[in-house]
Amino acid sequence: MKQRKRIILVLFLLIIFMLTGCGDDEGEDPFDFSGIEPKNINPWTYVEDTDITLNSSLKNVAASSSELAITIGIMGIVFSIFYMVIRICFSRSAATKEEIKREAVMKGMIAIMLFSIPFWLGLFKYFAELLV
Repeated sequence: MKQRKRIILVLFLLIIFMLTGCGDDEGEDPFDFSGIEPKNINPWTYVEDTDITLNSSLKNVAASSSELAITIGIMGIVFSIFYMVIRICFSRSAATKEEIKREAVMKGMIAIMLFSIPFWLGLFKYFAELLV
């Protein structure tokens, strides 16, 4: 018990020693920014005049990456369905089959919600353009 108290005391003193900083206060303060002019930290000032939306290579990268994400998502859903079908075929108990069916319904609902996001965004954009 005394050994444990000594270890706790040494650890406590070590933590206090580390938190005090134990450094020289002389010298330059690394956090003193009084003589430095502030930079413009707004990132949009650097792309205001570049017409970034008209750049075809950026549009192509964005389109291909979105198509890749959709393809990977669809492949994941298809493989997940195949895996569930195999699990249903080889499971013997009815409770396990029922659990797999509930899981399939949940994954299907999630997939429908995720893949319908572009539709809903497009619909809202269309109605917003009609209102303006």
